[in-house]
Amino acid sequence: MENATQTAGRVIVIGAGPVGLSVAVELGLRHIPVTIIDPVIDLAERVHPRARIVNLRSTEHFRRWGVADTVREHSAFGPDWPTQVQFRTSLAGYRIAAFEDAFFTTPTDTDLYPEPAIQIRQSDVEFGIRERLAGLPHVEKLYGYDAIEVSQDEDSVHVLVRSRDGEERRLTGSYIVGGDGGRSIVRRAFGFEMIGKTAISQNVQVLFESKDLYKALNLEPAMQYWCLNDEFPGFVQTTSPEGEFILSLHKLQDVNAFTLEQAERAVKIAIGADVPFRIIGLDPWVIHARIADSYRRGRAFVVGDAARQHSTYGAHGMNIGLSDAADIGWKLAAVIHGWAPEALLDTFTAERRPIGVGVLEQATRSFSKSAVDLVVPGIADPGPEGDAVRTALSAVILKEKAPQFRHIGTQLGYTYAGSPLIVSDGTTAPEWTPNAYVPSAVPGSLAPHAWLADGTSIYDKFGQWFTVADFGQDDTGTIDAFIQAAQQQNIPVTVLREPSHELETRYEARFAIIRPDQHVAWRGNALPSPEVWATVTGRVLQHATEPAAAN
Repeated sequence: MENATQTAGRVIVIGAGPVGLSVAVELGLRHIPVTIIDPVIDLAERVHPRARIVNLRSTEHFRRWGVADTVREHSAFGPDWPTQVQFRTSLAGYRIAAFEDAFFTTPTDTDLYPEPAIQIRQSDVEFGIRERLAGLPHVEKLYGYDAIEVSQDEDSVHVLVRSRDGEERRLTGSYIVGGDGGRSIVRRAFGFEMIGKTAISQNVQVLFESKDLYKALNLEPAMQYWCLNDEFPGFVQTTSPEGEFILSLHKLQDVNAFTLEQAERAVKIAIGADVPFRIIGLDPWVIHARIADSYRRGRAFVVGDAARQHSTYGAHGMNIGLSDAADIGWKLAAVIHGWAPEALLDTFTAERRPIGVGVLEQATRSFSKSAVDLVVPGIADPGPEGDAVRTALSAVILKEKAPQFRHIGTQLGYTYAGSPLIVSDGTTAPEWTPNAYVPSAVPGSLAPHAWLADGTSIYDKFGQWFTVADFGQDDTGTIDAFIQAAQQQNIPVTVLREPSHELETRYEARFAIIRPDQHVAWRGNALPSPEVWATVTGRVLQHATEPAAAN
């Protein structure tokens, strides 16, 4: 057995899906030593595409990490690929309703966000992030290894890993992050309790190939086609422009009894015409609606699906996990670098878990209107009577499914107001609702995006750590002393001097402190006391909060 050398400040990340990889990127870019562990060596081993949308908030993280362009390049779908979600009786049957620009994947000229969402398979996301990790010298990649045992003591975490050929290594670090999904060894080993409902639905994805599908049916390409029928209602999702698809079937009675013959019949019904296809594989899974009681146990943390499990409706799973990665990444780095206290890490649960609860509830509401629940009598009948049924159903679909396909507010409108790291100014952020986003600089909110006079995104001007933005159009009130107070505490700060009446109006203040994750920590028309740095870095918590107990 080989013993790995202990490195002070090392973070061990279990799981190299998109979320675990993103934790490693966030830390590696901040010069924190990281070891990331995953059994998959070649991403071609991931047969099933899994997540297929990188949403707006995630593209903002990717842009900040320097992987947005790389990830887009790995997508099989170009910017011109249709972004429509259609509801039909079958691919060859009646069209009932459609959502345009689902998930905001269409390139557009807007101030709301810097770039659109991305249609992409999960494995292709991983390809892009792995490329970024390859250029970071502080990241050790143990692909092809399984984590066998994990433990912690007062000073360290310990992990036993085993390679495919049986080699074992013992790793020691300062912290461990579980990005290892629904069966997380980190969650189980350290006693994270999952709260909520278990096994609310049995489901299967049928991966199939049909090279002639579009041509044979004269079917316009789309992101998804919901096929509403009495026997196997579900939705068909394009996973490759070359004719590879997934038929997702939900709320089955017994997924373990689902046969290949049933899969073939389900695909035939979904297509609705005699078009050749080939079944590639079946991927059964169970949907839960539950969330960890805490995201921290001592030196251990859980992110993504290890912390929260819910319906895939809305494409929230991977994406909310990427924001988990951004939050825990900067906080761990700040503590390891020594300018923030250990108590800062307790705010990971305080800030991220309420967001997780809100997204879980929304995903569950969307799932209550699955394809199974949308089928109504007479849906496929010909003639005026059938047309009337489909017209009535169209109105229901456009109302009930908008939170699933047009949820810009869910992505960009959440706030950390009430967090001990946020300095309230007495104002209230707009209500967090799925389908509406009103940019707001109320402390705790995502900093409003804007395109600057030189054509760059304001996000590109924010520093890697804290940013003090000054939008004033005169030079009165120097900020030098305020910045010097941060530097004396070794807090890294970037100054953004951007005189602009428009920005001052948009932020409703001359000055703002922007956190490393692009959320507003404080704003005002006059600079605050230097003591504000103690709040936004968690030093105020140092004597008020004890670290969560280790298990």
